[in-house]
Amino acid sequence: MANPFGEKNIGPWEGQQVEYIPLDDLVLWTENPRDPLDGDYTNDDVIRRATDGRNEKQWQLSKLSKEMGDRFDLSELPTVCRIDDGPKYRVYDGNRRVILAMLRKAGLTTEGQQQLVPPDFPDPIPCNVCDEETALENVERKHRGNGSWKQYERDRFMFDYRGGPKTVLIRLEELIKAVTKWPALNMRYVEDDVFNK
Repeated sequence: MANPFGEKNIGPWEGQQVEYIPLDDLVLWTENPRDPLDGDYTNDDVIRRATDGRNEKQWQLSKLSKEMGDRFDLSELPTVCRIDDGPKYRVYDGNRRVILAMLRKAGLTTEGQQQLVPPDFPDPIPCNVCDEETALENVERKHRGNGSWKQYERDRFMFDYRGGPKTVLIRLEELIKAVTKWPALNMRYVEDDVFNK
């Protein structure tokens, strides 16, 4: 896409550009704090995990597909980074949207409990392509204060990627899997008001 301001990018736009990328060239972020996976996993593994019903509270794909309506809104571009100068791109922000696009492309919908009917998506899909630091800044901006992550996911992201402290929720999860066992703990007021100094 041509830069409307001339050849050289300026200011905060430097290093970001919109590119149309085939869905087959997008790699879902397995370390996504929403539901991280350790080890080597494929897009299919991530999609299976996101749609198997056990993780619906983290992914909320059916809710997102209903909110999106019949077609993808171009104001919500996935944020991606090229992987090792190769043809593939890692999706840092927009994993749920890309999963819906991949499901739609595969012709997969689920009726019943989740009632997942993905909206129409373009393929190739427009993406915000940038370097990893810019992608992490974008993820932080969208998810730190609100967004679709709960408190533990925000804490985990800030600790793992932004140099934040190891919070009480992180320590309790590491020690006794407290957030996994008692999801009601995964709220900001619990961390701020109940587990205070």
